[in-house]
Amino acid sequence: MNSEERKRFCLQILTSFDWLAHYCTSMENKLPAEIDAWYIDESKLPLSMNPEEARREATREFRREESRNFSRSLRYSFVVLLFLTTENQLNRVCDALRVERGFPIGARDLRGASAIDRCKNYLTKVEGVQLGDMKPWRRMKDLQEIRNCIVHEGGRVNDLDAPKVAKLKKFIETEKGVSIGGSGADSDEIGMLLIKPEFCQNFAEDAKTLFNDLFVATKLL
Repeated sequence: MNSEERKRFCLQILTSFDWLAHYCTSMENKLPAEIDAWYIDESKLPLSMNPEEARREATREFRREESRNFSRSLRYSFVVLLFLTTENQLNRVCDALRVERGFPIGARDLRGASAIDRCKNYLTKVEGVQLGDMKPWRRMKDLQEIRNCIVHEGGRVNDLDAPKVAKLKKFIETEKGVSIGGSGADSDEIGMLLIKPEFCQNFAEDAKTLFNDLFVATKLL
């Protein structure tokens, strides 16, 4: 790649995380209106009920469900999407570096438990980037623990094995926007990961910072 192509490549990746942050905010803002629109349609109401009474009761109940389930599912899906995007973009960066340097092997050829681990091995062992010294990288590893709990256990923290529970709780103690549902929570939230919008926004920004730091460290930018 020439200098202009490198700049365009880096900008595309950085912008992808801006778009994700915008997507998260947009979906959070649209959800209440979508719920209201659903219950304005009388064809979806039980025929045996007075439409006005049914609409009021259904809306109240659905809002309760929205607060507990739909918002939680939206934020869970965002965490998974953000981590997937981070992995994919890391692979793109490693592939670009392999071509740029003319190396015969890339991140996909190395050992590692996951794509992010293979990319770490490539960036540290081949490129000499000290990822462990980068705070955004450590943040992505924390995000990976949250993602794994969501994907493998549906967000049920207590279903993890004891060491993972302890590790997750230690992270959550000092992190804004994420908690575990306790005794004061609704019954379906007890022991569940509870994520707020600020958590999603903060980690989207952390991911963008990670790539900006990588571009500087590898002289792509």
